Amino acid sequence: MRIKNLFRNSFFSMLSQFALLILGFFSQRAMNLYMGAELVGMNGVISNVINILSVTELGISTAIVYHLYGALARKDEAEIATAGGEQTGGAAKPSAKPSAPADSKTVTGKITDIKSSVNDGNTVYYLQVDGVYYYIRVTDCMQVLLLQKGDTVEITPQGDAKDGFAQAAAVKAK
Repeated sequence: MRIKNLFRNSFFSMLSQFALLILGFFSQRAMNLYMGAELVGMNGVISNVINILSVTELGISTAIVYHLYGALARKDEAEIATAGGEQTGGAAKPSAKPSAPADSKTVTGKITDIKSSVNDGNTVYYLQVDGVYYYIRVTDCMQVLLLQKGDTVEITPQGDAKDGFAQAAAVKAK
């Protein structure tokens, strides 16, 4: 089924490219007849400027993404901990993390499922441990970015679980 879909997708992609190529010839002729050489020339100049700008990007966005996520790929926790904050006196600026209640218990177990979402501009990770999804914002715990299914974690819940979900105040990999 995958091979069939691959060939079907390739065929229609080639068909659309040929159609655009042929229509390009006719549209240039129609533009010359109805709009005049001056407007067609201006359209060509604008198109060329846009093409040059897209070429000058030259993979800069790829390099930026590679640099930003390089620490995650290397699992360099020290660099991740200092990322995104200004350096003050050689130490990372402390972030405002919710503190767990003093009498809260920790939950230790293996992660059986990981999901993530973006809520109001904040990336939230949902870690399923012992049948309960514990959720925590990345800004509250950068280490959650490094976790994978099967990892053993120690979670400090913040409040009680409701409908299978509980907020986590802290998550540590074991």
